[in-house]
Amino acid sequence: MGITRREFLKLLLAGGAAASVDMTLAQEAEEKPTRWHRVVERAAKSFPHLALCNLCGLHCLARVTRDEHDNVYLAGGYPHHPHCGYRKVGPADVEAFYLSLCHRPLSAIDAELSGLLPTTPRKFENGAEQDMTLDAAVAQAAALIGSSSRIAAIGGSGLSNEGCYLARRLLFGLNVALVDTVSRRIMGPTTAALVATLGRPGATNPPTDIVNSSAILVIGADPGTEMPVLSRWLFEAQCCNEAKLVVVDSRQSGFAARAEAFIHIRPGTEAAFILGLIAEALRRRMFVPSYLIKNTDISFLINDAFRTVTDANGLFSGLKDGRYDRSSWRYIRDFMGRVVQDKKLRHPRALLSVLQKHFSAYGWTGVCATCGITRAQFYTAFNAFVGRTSSSSQSGVAVFGAGLTARSNGTQGVRALTVLQLLLGNIGVPGGGLVPVCPYGNAQGACDLGFLSGYLPGYLPSPLPGEKMGEYIERCAALARYRKEQAETLLCAFLNDLYGEASEETFALLPRAKPAESTVYAIVEAAAAGELDGIIVLGEDPAEAVGGLWLEALQHLKWVVVFDWRRPWWAKHSKATVLYIAARPFWEAEGTYTNVFRTVQWTSPPEGWATERPTDVRFLGALASALSDKANLSRIRWEQLGTSGDVLQALSGMKGKTPLPNTQALTKDSAAFCWLYAGCAAGVTSPDYSDPSG
Repeated sequence: MGITRREFLKLLLAGGAAASVDMTLAQEAEEKPTRWHRVVERAAKSFPHLALCNLCGLHCLARVTRDEHDNVYLAGGYPHHPHCGYRKVGPADVEAFYLSLCHRPLSAIDAELSGLLPTTPRKFENGAEQDMTLDAAVAQAAALIGSSSRIAAIGGSGLSNEGCYLARRLLFGLNVALVDTVSRRIMGPTTAALVATLGRPGATNPPTDIVNSSAILVIGADPGTEMPVLSRWLFEAQCCNEAKLVVVDSRQSGFAARAEAFIHIRPGTEAAFILGLIAEALRRRMFVPSYLIKNTDISFLINDAFRTVTDANGLFSGLKDGRYDRSSWRYIRDFMGRVVQDKKLRHPRALLSVLQKHFSAYGWTGVCATCGITRAQFYTAFNAFVGRTSSSSQSGVAVFGAGLTARSNGTQGVRALTVLQLLLGNIGVPGGGLVPVCPYGNAQGACDLGFLSGYLPGYLPSPLPGEKMGEYIERCAALARYRKEQAETLLCAFLNDLYGEASEETFALLPRAKPAESTVYAIVEAAAAGELDGIIVLGEDPAEAVGGLWLEALQHLKWVVVFDWRRPWWAKHSKATVLYIAARPFWEAEGTYTNVFRTVQWTSPPEGWATERPTDVRFLGALASALSDKANLSRIRWEQLGTSGDVLQALSGMKGKTPLPNTQALTKDSAAFCWLYAGCAAGVTSPDYSDPSG
């Protein structure tokens, strides 16, 4: 074979460079063992700690070790944990260790080893940085908060459930009405859509159930970076169940490269794509009638006066003065008061017929033009997901994220996805359901406990300005999620826990704000306009939600109090006084955390694990004590809750001096801050992690 002089020199240089690199690596390998071997050696000399990784919405159990120099290392996951342990994958029963593929805990521990995570409080003022003691930081934070009247709070997803409980009680006592969480961009539309459609927020099936799916639709999400361990379950369904993976997103990602079909759509058109799938499924009658008749209202007859958007020039019936009168939005009832049904699904006023007429406007032609895709791409996704799961023998799971929810029509998009899953019979069956991809740790627990604007704890709607207690209960009953008696019981239990009694007087103490004025976006806009004195940030970074607008707001605020395990990178760019209290990272955290699958897990460091960072319970308890004489805080029923275990017992609810055993025991005389957690301490169990079903 002939070779030129130039090619010979290139090969010679490449070979010499490769040889030198190999020799260097070999010498380093002899002199210095690999990082994995160093971790194993240190793990043998130290005591392991099973810590709950709360850096995304899945919450895996990680094995963390500490050497003789107090350096922290990740030694892997707990082998028998259903989310992240060892799994037998494929016909060869290959053991897959899921948590070792997740970058989130590794990045956090690398930051600790690099000295990037502070251990003591710090004060940033006029470009200068000053270390402080915890007592001095709490005293100064109390002075800043107590001297201000225009205050807002952003946070929750970085706290434990016990921290969220104390923080919301503190904010109620300080009469702070502007409260929201950065995770709103995902949890806000998800909560509004799922509560209205299914009656509860959160994922409908556990992550271990994904392996039973025959098709997977991922829309507006990148599980590979946002919830890495969840992506392994999606890939396992591909390997073990030959599931078809369809990714619909405006972003290209490494996860999408693993899909059978990647549909690259225009940003903001995710909801239109889902509506097109529903319209085509209804047109072809690709649904399971027996499932729909048994589990939904598809056979109910709708009032003749009701008109959908295709009948009334793009508007529903009842629009008057910019608001809808829903008196025509009713079922047809017989003389006994029962809803009239057509189980053959042929009546023109049956809900199925109304749906077919409503969604007929979303044909594939308009959907493809809106989304910027071809007809072949649309039907590739349709056949892979709808065509594969429209029979009762197969099911599919829908996974969605911020690409769908963080839009002006995010709530409609999630609700449309829920309607699609109900039509296909994928709700309440193995391998089906809806899974939100949430990169925020305790976002579900924070929203449960009232950090989502527009809601009280337990997803009761927030009271409106000037609203009386009786009017509020009637409004709750009109939402059809609660009967009047249920709404009154839940409200009384909440007021009993907060103020010690449920009355018109204590109801009037609740801070009021219009829901549109208390979102994280409205809060930062108000701060940028100079309408706020200060903001309390708890376990989150507001810049993740609003970007550069947060930097502008920092130039108009007087102070910001931050409690987080991460150092606020924007503190030195602020004209406001920034008081930073270092919180505990996940391997030192104490308390319970709720993942998006509504599993509550406890974590705490072992005895002898010394740390200078305070728990959220300790910090918030000290802050409440320093502010005990401010505003309505003196009216708040505040016992001596020194530990996270004590707070968990209080969060679990009481009836007199007896702990509540479960949610069914709630009465108007009981005290429960959030009815979803009533009796949670009484139901503590040690789960059998060896159960492969989870």
